[in-house]
Amino acid sequence: MEKKWNGKNFFAKNGSWMALFLLAVVSTILNGKNFLSVSNILNLLRQVSMLGLATIGVNFIIIAGCKDLSVGGIAAVCSMVAAFLSPYGTAAAIIGGTLTALLLGTLNGFLVAVLKILPFIATLGTMIAFNGIALLVHDGKSLAISENSAGFEFLGRGLILNIPFPILIFVVTAAVAIYVSKHTRYGRAVYAIGGNEESAVMMGIQVAKTKMLLYIFSGLLAGFGGIMMSSRLNAGIPFTGKGWDMYTIAAVVMGGTLIRGGEGKISGAVAGILIWGIIQNMINMMGDVSTYWQQIIMGFILLGAVIVQNIAERRRGAINEG
Repeated sequence: MEKKWNGKNFFAKNGSWMALFLLAVVSTILNGKNFLSVSNILNLLRQVSMLGLATIGVNFIIIAGCKDLSVGGIAAVCSMVAAFLSPYGTAAAIIGGTLTALLLGTLNGFLVAVLKILPFIATLGTMIAFNGIALLVHDGKSLAISENSAGFEFLGRGLILNIPFPILIFVVTAAVAIYVSKHTRYGRAVYAIGGNEESAVMMGIQVAKTKMLLYIFSGLLAGFGGIMMSSRLNAGIPFTGKGWDMYTIAAVVMGGTLIRGGEGKISGAVAGILIWGIIQNMINMMGDVSTYWQQIIMGFILLGAVIVQNIAERRRGAINEG
């Protein structure tokens, strides 16, 4: 027996991609062929790729019913550490920045999973601390990448088959994350914890271990995004991750992930970060429009997404009660 096509169900599951498509159409109308040019599309994707890495990690954490406000701070610290170590060579800069991301992500995981501090409070505290560390590295000033790190610029500005390297990293990471979320035991455990942590414990899921790995993963992605940003700008900048904490959550929610956890898709978060990128791109192409509109538009889109989620949750609850 063939299943009938359910329009409401389709739009509910793919709303973020439909919104992305409509936004792209609007941008095409406003900016003509300039928006659809290969150079502009590649530039747009490169701009969102580094923040996109952090968004993937945050999406996993929110699906598990947790929060991570520290991704911007982690990106900033790793950006500065990479620049600080760049006089010792490219390998030292990349490895040092990556190990720093691992350490900071582990700290978040320890606070949340082992000490059982509320994720919002724990990562709010580490966000403030990490931002302070980033400022402390070079007295609040930018730190240029040393000439001894030949090849470091490839991370943020390199091309493979004329495709910017950051885009390839983002696409591969998203593909792996989608596979993990859909087809692995660990992915199922993340959803189970977000749906009902007590039930997850009864199912034999190691909740603390799962959460610890989530924060380590999130820290690594945010940190590597910061390292690539320092490569692109040829400097470590203590304000690299400014706003990432809010932008990642906004992209995740716009992508359809429930803020309470238990439901969401990595592909939705990808759509959410692309929506953010198109809005930024549209404003840049208009030229005479203040960039402050980006925050206003993103804020109202986020509110709209949350309102839609609340309405859907209420209707689902009414159906279940009925």
